[in-house]
Amino acid sequence: MGHMGDRKQTNIDRAGEPGGALPPIDEPFRILVEGVVDYAIFMLDPDGRVVSWNPGAERINGYSAREIIGQHFSRFYPPEDLQADKPARELAIATAEGKYEEEGWRVRKDGSWFWANVLITAVRDPSGRLRGFAKVTRDLTERREAAANLERYEALLRAVLATLPVGLLVTDREGRIVLSNQAAERLWGELREGDDMIDRYSQTTACWADTGKPIGINDWPLWRAVRDGESMLNAAIELERNGERRFLFKSAVPLRDATGQFTGAVIVDQDITDRHRAEQQLGETQAHLAQAQKLEAVGRLAGGIAHDFNNLLTVINALSLAILKRLPAADPNRADLEEIHGAGERAANLTRQLLAFSRRQVLQQEVLDLNTVVLGVGRMLGRLIGEDITLRFPLAPDLNPIRADRGQLEQVIINLALNARDAMPGGGALTIETANVQVRYGDGDERLGLLPGDYVKLVVSDTGTGMDEMTQAHIFEPFFTTKRQGEGTGLGLATVYGIVQQSGGGIAVSSAPGQGSAFTIYLPQAAQTAEPEQPRDLREAAGGSEVILLVEDEPSVRRLTANLLRGYGYAVLEVSGGQQAIELARAAPRPIDLLLTDVVMPGLSGPELAEQLRAQLGDFRVLYMSGYSDLASRHGYALEGAPLLQKPFTPEGLGRKVREVLDAGSPAEQLR
Repeated sequence: MGHMGDRKQTNIDRAGEPGGALPPIDEPFRILVEGVVDYAIFMLDPDGRVVSWNPGAERINGYSAREIIGQHFSRFYPPEDLQADKPARELAIATAEGKYEEEGWRVRKDGSWFWANVLITAVRDPSGRLRGFAKVTRDLTERREAAANLERYEALLRAVLATLPVGLLVTDREGRIVLSNQAAERLWGELREGDDMIDRYSQTTACWADTGKPIGINDWPLWRAVRDGESMLNAAIELERNGERRFLFKSAVPLRDATGQFTGAVIVDQDITDRHRAEQQLGETQAHLAQAQKLEAVGRLAGGIAHDFNNLLTVINALSLAILKRLPAADPNRADLEEIHGAGERAANLTRQLLAFSRRQVLQQEVLDLNTVVLGVGRMLGRLIGEDITLRFPLAPDLNPIRADRGQLEQVIINLALNARDAMPGGGALTIETANVQVRYGDGDERLGLLPGDYVKLVVSDTGTGMDEMTQAHIFEPFFTTKRQGEGTGLGLATVYGIVQQSGGGIAVSSAPGQGSAFTIYLPQAAQTAEPEQPRDLREAAGGSEVILLVEDEPSVRRLTANLLRGYGYAVLEVSGGQQAIELARAAPRPIDLLLTDVVMPGLSGPELAEQLRAQLGDFRVLYMSGYSDLASRHGYALEGAPLLQKPFTPEGLGRKVREVLDAGSPAEQLR
């Protein structure tokens, strides 16, 4: 290992000597190399000593050119690689084969490790004599961590798939099985890859449950999906297999490749036999109870996985977005990263929708003037619903305040307005009105589950096609839709229903074919007076220099959050638990300005930590963050009124929320 010595090279331009260093680099090429900051590009002499060093090498490895030129490149390797004489072997391979390439760990000047892609190329003169080596290194640490987080996310999805209570099948273009889960096998028997699902259907006696009409093989949802590209959601089917009658909700959605060609289908079978029989026996009242139970079941599933999903999505979405901002437009990795970020955003949106209609979202409630919210949304509705629809706003001038989540309430109004637009393809009128109402026993409103008292009423009505009674009985069910295939998911009104219910209100519909529809929402009156609406700050998040104590037990989320906060200029103290946070805060040279803490952690919870730190250090601001969707019911934490950052969050969302809390007045008592 004599080649690893630190003997300094005093003359790096020894082109005339046998085996000497490389000749000088042409000026244009030197300018190009020195302009690259994302790649470490440097040259080695035949013995492995550094003879040139670009700014990217300084940024990635931590050494300045003055420190490293003349030194052996082996100082970038971990101890075990040095013991195995790996640097010498790499040069030997590059000499024999012309190049050496690998990914592996390397060591910076400060002792930290990073995952690198390394390419060593032998450089020879026209006579074939070895003159040295060109070495290019890329820091792939962040990409490797993102890939690891994506693998964890995929593993979690696989686990969820295995435990889903509904049958899931994926087929190819001909209807042959590609993937199935255990619930599907319980319904259809043993399923193997390559089995013909169309053939299985042809051996089954089945009919549409709503009409009792037989289903021909050409009408099966799967066949229509792979043949016509037609989605069918929650088709009610009664079938008989092996002498047993079962009732299913059957959905089939076509799969397409990048060119838009059908490649197969996804089929979901929900066995509703027990519920169907119960509904037949119990009548309309019990049917409403079954609907509530279905929403509760979906809510338990969504709420149970939301925490882990939101932690993973926080890292995936924020880290992919941060890396995208640093990559140049022509970087070949942008497309893959954009695909990762887009998938993460879609997963986050789906989680939010599931939690909304299952009434398990964390609401940021405040005292509001409903008229102000309606008029604010109304300014954008004109662009959404089109010029052929007239908007009317008969709002009560003396409207009482309500307590609700502004964003969720805006979503309710927009969803109802878009449904009204779709019901008026030839134009019409959309009316949004408000009024104060009082609910008493005996006036009919108690059927919505409302307690007697003072309420504020919001009515969204249209002059559209209207609905029959059968449609009205199902409109708030998740995935139920009257729109044509491919035009709706069936989550809009289910989401509206969940938000209203979680806000303590009720919703009713009045409609008839050809006579339009009216949705009436009741929201409890608030005791306080609504605060004047403040203009929303749409600027990019501002940073600061305050001291932030970050407490998060999930390592990947903690590292990401700390890096983002430091990028905004804050001084960050980061720990994984409550006891370490107390010790670190006591020893900190500067008092902390903000405690940013997860709510649910091993040992001390976030609220308990805040209470103990305040008792010892005095007052400071607190911002909680959580990936759980039902903190109050699941963990007993009532965070009403306390600042909360819901996971997954974006870098801008984190920066704005932190700045908002720091810029608030004197720190308030946020949780007891």
